[in-house]
Amino acid sequence: MISVIIPTYNRAGLIGRAVESVLSQTYADWELWIVDDGSTDETARAVQPYLTDARVHWLHIDHTGLPACARNAGMRKAQGEFIAFLDSDDRWLPEKLALQIEQFTNQPTLVLAWSNAVFIADDQSPERPYFDQPLRLEPDPIRTMIAENPVITSTAMIRTAVLIRTGLFWDSPAVFAYEDYDFWLRVASCGEVRYLPRPLAIYYRYGQGLLPHDRFDLIKRRINVLRNFRQWTNNDLHQSLADQNIRVDKRRFIKHALMNGEFRKAWEIAWH
Repeated sequence: MISVIIPTYNRAGLIGRAVESVLSQTYADWELWIVDDGSTDETARAVQPYLTDARVHWLHIDHTGLPACARNAGMRKAQGEFIAFLDSDDRWLPEKLALQIEQFTNQPTLVLAWSNAVFIADDQSPERPYFDQPLRLEPDPIRTMIAENPVITSTAMIRTAVLIRTGLFWDSPAVFAYEDYDFWLRVASCGEVRYLPRPLAIYYRYGQGLLPHDRFDLIKRRINVLRNFRQWTNNDLHQSLADQNIRVDKRRFIKHALMNGEFRKAWEIAWH
């Protein structure tokens, strides 16, 4: 069985689309945990009609503002041999679970599988692949993953047994928006990973790009992830790669900050 985890917060107008994409899967042996991070809108009412399906479960938690907390709450409830993740504003294509369970069945050492996705920047933009170039994951996928997170969370599936070694998502503001990146690095270190170039999900992005202060916070969080991974892994090469990427990230941001007269931010990153 596959346990599907959908974290949500104030997504009354979108959650139905995500749930229906699970119900439409050609592979039917799944359970769904919708974890509400203390929504204040009509999300609970929007989900109610789907609870008539015995496979669909609703879990309400106090608001944290951290998707990792909601995912972790769902994972603690999960009964499946596998766990698949779906964000509440995205949706799956019908063969998503079937194709990935086939990958896991054919490869007992596989711990993480993900795929490409159709990317839509807003409801009116043209569709395009999220990745328009091949991902280079051989011979060492960690080398690619340390440089940049290649995993689209709404396409990811893991073997539940790997959690014995990795633990759950890091539910701290110190890695907010990077908690998935931290998790995939740990999972990928425990076995084989597979990327399917075929899109298996629709990934939506709403709103404008990042503001400068957002980029500043995100680079600090990415450095926190790399430092955490360096401490977690026993692989000397991966530790060295994490250190190298931390130095590159710092130099890149400091140069950008100095060119824009942001001396305080440059100083803070230098000593972060």
